[in-house]
Amino acid sequence: MSGKAAQLHSEIAAGKYAAAQTLPALLARYQRIAITGAPKAGKTTLVQQVTDRPVVHGDDHMGEGWSGSSERLAAVVNAIVGPVVVEGVQVPRALRKGMRVDCVVWLEGAHQPLSGQQNGMAKGVRTVLNEWRALNPDVPVITHWASAPWAAA
Repeated sequence: MSGKAAQLHSEIAAGKYAAAQTLPALLARYQRIAITGAPKAGKTTLVQQVTDRPVVHGDDHMGEGWSGSSERLAAVVNAIVGPVVVEGVQVPRALRKGMRVDCVVWLEGAHQPLSGQQNGMAKGVRTVLNEWRALNPDVPVITHWASAPWAAA
């Protein structure tokens, strides 16, 4: 990891980019929201609360391989006119491939133990997000929540 990417990694982990948020506040402020994080971080559970716009699940495209799934995810989300929420571990790769959003939510940690493979995936997701963030400083990255994202609103 380059020095700049390492610095961004620590800044995202420290929550430098945004204050505490709740999902209703994010939905009111941003039209196109991407939610990502480690496996088992609560992404899918969080979006179950979204009722005012389409939700695109990255897992629905996993059969296409990592590169194909992120390209497909970007295409599906970009084809939606208006508000949308997209979630999944593929989100940073889809962002890097041109997926358009107004804000990114990073869910830190997992609410269940991760396997070695899942820990590796979590590291990769964060690395790609950091790289994308360095090239897109105007898109807010939300890292702190008023409550655990999988808790009831």
